[in-house]
Amino acid sequence: MRNPVDGVKIETVKKVEEIDPQALLNQEEYKAVPKELRSRFLKALDEEKNSPFLKPLCYLMYFAGNRVGEALAYQWKDFNFERRFFFVYKSLTKEYEFDEQGEVIGTGKTVLKPPKSKEGIRPLPLLDILYEVMMEWYDYRKAQEKVSGLSFTGPDDYVFSTNQGKMRTEGGTYTIFRRFLVIKPKGENNDFNI
Repeated sequence: MRNPVDGVKIETVKKVEEIDPQALLNQEEYKAVPKELRSRFLKALDEEKNSPFLKPLCYLMYFAGNRVGEALAYQWKDFNFERRFFFVYKSLTKEYEFDEQGEVIGTGKTVLKPPKSKEGIRPLPLLDILYEVMMEWYDYRKAQEKVSGLSFTGPDDYVFSTNQGKMRTEGGTYTIFRRFLVIKPKGENNDFNI
């Protein structure tokens, strides 16, 4: 059986002392949202009507530094609104099966897994802005429960579940996010480059 990572070369990571933060900021391909786009990006999220889950999802990622898989794995029981914190202790990921030649079988299966290291398990503060956005999302989902008869706000429900109450996938979320990025309000360019 062939190992799928045969021939892969791993670049060694520089030691912390060797990394110059200022040089990182000056790189051509800086990945954070540039200052001039931040307010436009947040305003566009505030006005988003087609996919209302994008606002709380992106706010969590933006203000708490969550990865997509971490945010999609949240269940309501992971949030403590009274004490204003939430826990990161799992992430959504894709697992693949391989045949005897090391080739991928199928499209993979979305699963929940713990972080790769114990440092990945952490409580995060629920900042005022996140508290407001998450409570707004909770109220929206509560209203959807009344209309649909489905559960969206129970302790075991996924915070960003689909409108059928199922766990959302990273691929589907990326597709919706890309659509959001190309919607251009009248006379405005939404080139967020994210």
